[in-house]
Amino acid sequence: QSFDWKDFRNLSQVIVSEPLAFRKNLKSGDDLVLETPQGSQAFKVVGIFHDYAAEQGFALLSRKNLMRFWEDQTVNSMALYLKPGTNVRELVEQLENDLIETSGNVSNTSELPLNVRSNQELRQSSMAIFDRTFAITGILKLLLGGVAVIGIFSALMSVQLERSRELSVLRAIGMTPSEIGKMVYGQCALMGILAGLFALPTGILLAKVLIQVINLRSFGWSFP
Repeated sequence: QSFDWKDFRNLSQVIVSEPLAFRKNLKSGDDLVLETPQGSQAFKVVGIFHDYAAEQGFALLSRKNLMRFWEDQTVNSMALYLKPGTNVRELVEQLENDLIETSGNVSNTSELPLNVRSNQELRQSSMAIFDRTFAITGILKLLLGGVAVIGIFSALMSVQLERSRELSVLRAIGMTPSEIGKMVYGQCALMGILAGLFALPTGILLAKVLIQVINLRSFGWSFP
C-alpha cells in the first residue's frame, strides 16, 4: 500500500506486519496504541506488509518518532542504496577493509563488530537455509508418492484377479490376449483419468483452505 513517507517520518504513524495486523485485527487507518516512557501513545496504521520472519508480528516507525517517544539513539543496522552499475562485492570488501583499519586490533572480517552483507548474499543464504529446512519435505513427498503408487497398483491387481473368470469367458468367446490386454489397459487408464479429474478440484480446494485459512490462523501469514 502506498503512503506519504514524509508524513510517516514526521507524524505518529506506523506500518505493521501482516501477522500483527491479523492478531490485533488492524486495518489501514486504525490506531495502534504503544506504551512509551511518556505514557500510552496512539499511532495511526498507514500500511500493512507481508512478513514471514516473526509469528507475533511487529510494527515499523520512523527513527524520528523512536527518538521522540523513546529517546533511543541506538543504531543496530543500516541500509545502503547503491547507484545502478555499482559493483556490490567490491564495495562490501572496501567497507570491510575500512572497518578493519579503523578498528585497530581486528585482523579479519570475522572479528569485526559489524556484519557487512549485500542483499543478494543475504537472499542466497536465506534460500539455502530454506532449502535445507524443507529438504525433508521432498523426501516425504517421494515416500508418499511411492506408497500411493504401490496402493494403486495393488488395488488394480486385486480387481483383475477378481475378474479372472470374466476374462476367461472373454477369452473363450474369441478375444485374443492382446485385445484383452488393450481392454484392461484402457479401463485402467480411464479410471486414472477420472480419478485425476475428481482429484484436481479437491486438491485446489484443500490448497486454498491450507494457505488462506489454516496458514493464516496458525501463523498470521498469507501469500500474495
